[in-house]
Amino acid sequence: MLRKLLYLCLLELIYSLNTSDIPLQRRVCYFANWAPYRELDPPLYPDKIDPTLCTHIHYAFAKIDAKTLNLIPTEEHDMNWTEKSNMPLFIRLYSLKRRNPALKILLAVGGWSAKSTGFNMATRSAHNRLKFIDNTLKLLREWNFDGIDLDWEFPGEEERGADKLSKQNLNYLVNDFRIAVNEEAEKSGKRKLLVTAAVAADPIKINNGYVVKNFCQQLDYISVMTYDYHGTWDNATGLNSPLYGRNTEPFNHKSDNNWKNANYSINYWIANGCPPEKINFGLAAYGRSFTLKNSTLNRVGSPILKGGIAGAYTKEEGIYSYFEICDKLKSENWKKHWDDKQQSVYATHEDQWVGYDNQRSIALKVKWAYTMSLGGTMLWTLDFDDYTGEFCDEGAFPIASAIKTVFEEFSNSINSTDSIIEFTKSTTLLSTTALTTKALTTLNKTTSLSSSTTTTTTPNNKKTFPFIINNDDSKLSLSYNSFSDIDSDSITIIFRNNTQLNIAIIIPYRDREDHLFTLLSYLHPILQRQQLDYKIYVTEQAGNGTFNKAIVMNAAFIYAFNEDNYNCYCFHDVDLVPEDDRNMYSCGKYPKHMSIGVDEMNYQLQYEELIGGVLILGTEHIIASNGYSNLYWGWGAEDDDLYYRFKGLGYKIERPPLKIGRYTMMKHQKRKPQLWSKRAKLLYSSVNRMTWDGVSSAKYKLLNVTQRRFYTHLLIDVGEPPVGFN
Repeated sequence: MLRKLLYLCLLELIYSLNTSDIPLQRRVCYFANWAPYRELDPPLYPDKIDPTLCTHIHYAFAKIDAKTLNLIPTEEHDMNWTEKSNMPLFIRLYSLKRRNPALKILLAVGGWSAKSTGFNMATRSAHNRLKFIDNTLKLLREWNFDGIDLDWEFPGEEERGADKLSKQNLNYLVNDFRIAVNEEAEKSGKRKLLVTAAVAADPIKINNGYVVKNFCQQLDYISVMTYDYHGTWDNATGLNSPLYGRNTEPFNHKSDNNWKNANYSINYWIANGCPPEKINFGLAAYGRSFTLKNSTLNRVGSPILKGGIAGAYTKEEGIYSYFEICDKLKSENWKKHWDDKQQSVYATHEDQWVGYDNQRSIALKVKWAYTMSLGGTMLWTLDFDDYTGEFCDEGAFPIASAIKTVFEEFSNSINSTDSIIEFTKSTTLLSTTALTTKALTTLNKTTSLSSSTTTTTTPNNKKTFPFIINNDDSKLSLSYNSFSDIDSDSITIIFRNNTQLNIAIIIPYRDREDHLFTLLSYLHPILQRQQLDYKIYVTEQAGNGTFNKAIVMNAAFIYAFNEDNYNCYCFHDVDLVPEDDRNMYSCGKYPKHMSIGVDEMNYQLQYEELIGGVLILGTEHIIASNGYSNLYWGWGAEDDDLYYRFKGLGYKIERPPLKIGRYTMMKHQKRKPQLWSKRAKLLYSSVNRMTWDGVSSAKYKLLNVTQRRFYTHLLIDVGEPPVGFN
């Protein structure tokens, strides 16, 4: 019944829409005029582009002569016959229209390297604006362009040379352009020229640079540059063009970086008055690359040293074209990773890291644009795509082709309601803005949204349901807690809450099963009552050799760091049971020593340097200190070593009040301590070893990962202690 009603509602949607209301009418593609200079055989010239691949091609870039206010070429071959390119590229581009008369070709002016000088002069007065517009329209008609694309990067950005009044002056310019193209079309009897703009994705730049509602009203469309969210200007890896944000931002990113995703940027333009049908969703056929500070830490948000090694063809540090990435995946055995939270992809190889989009993520983005009722997409740039088809084995122009394929699927779906039904079944995003009021009313009457009967969707799109423990669990029984969820795709319980407190609990363990289950039976309920987003990792040293607690903990940190975007890590002894719910398992500004009072020690802190037992660290604390020293074999001292590292870094140690930070130590048979004979000497040199002894140098083998019901079990081979250990 519900399927039939949904079918009828979608039929009403289809027949109630005007053609202009149908999403995804434009596939804008940029062609960069420097592409033919790239050392690639054959070079890409505009007449070699499939004329049906894009609905609009923007030729980048012309620039504004600040003295004459004329548009002038930035490359000799734009308007001139040259030995290499033969006829002018303007003519070679126009030749595509012979094969596809519907293709629109626009001239883009500006770009990143142009800064603001030309735009400042062209917009500074009414006289200048009219002169610039008149010169522009003449050139567009002379070279048979269909319009102008204004790419000012960025109005309102005074540090890049923009005038203080650039926001208002740009607003005047688009008003004057609209009047001028209307009048010119009426007088000439020719098709009206298009006036468009490439615009910022950063909300600060949007606020400072655009009078959004009028700006969008006067232009035929805007293309939001929803890429370059992260790059070599950061100090951590980040995806070039993520669709969504993360639950928590990387440790060294400012809190306001939650806007760094396409979903936020596009919705920000819409919320400020830009109609969705005027918006093109910016897509990238390239990636941003980094050199990792520590090759073992290679997820999104990992610390970096600098940009990635320059590509063989793009020859620029910190950036790879899509075809260069494909080449590395094939010839250098890079490893590809999918980021489910942000619906994007990245690849790693040793200390190199690149975040990019492939056909899969591009298709998901285009589908998302459809659900948002956006007017189209924009691709930067065609020459970054694998235009020969030789690198990626996905055919020529695989990224642009993936965009076109999804467009065609939706175009066909307008005449096939079955395919629309199939799409709504497979996607988690169906924009209510695309449904008529009547259709929404019908759906609301026939569907129940009661929390007791529906499942929720987590950021990684896995279905969840309330956490319930089977009564027949003989080892451990936990009570029902409404704040927690269970991952239905795995037997491992993952506790997710709508909170920024995202913590990995790391328990070093060896031959103490009773202690482990006792701790878990107390710890899980406490963490649930604190409404934390957490997961427990039990890290066990394999074999019966000398224990190295530090390597075991470093290995678990590396695994957890790369598995999820935690902002806190708790290193928790297996024999310490918390006594007070008020002792919050969350990060502080500084390292946080939780177990200040233990019953065996009469609930007193034994000495100031003591930070062992239960210690909570932010990711930044671990990265700065390089984690635990790997040199302590046998009993103790790795915690004291870490204290001196923190002291050398200027960190204070946070501790809860003594009456709250209380723990019970479970009884166990004391083993004869094995002391590393060089313990005192090592402690003395702790700070000096910090850069090379720790997480970055941990040598171990991860033998096995087992997803158990209440924790993830890691089995670690730490190797043998050094010769001379006693």
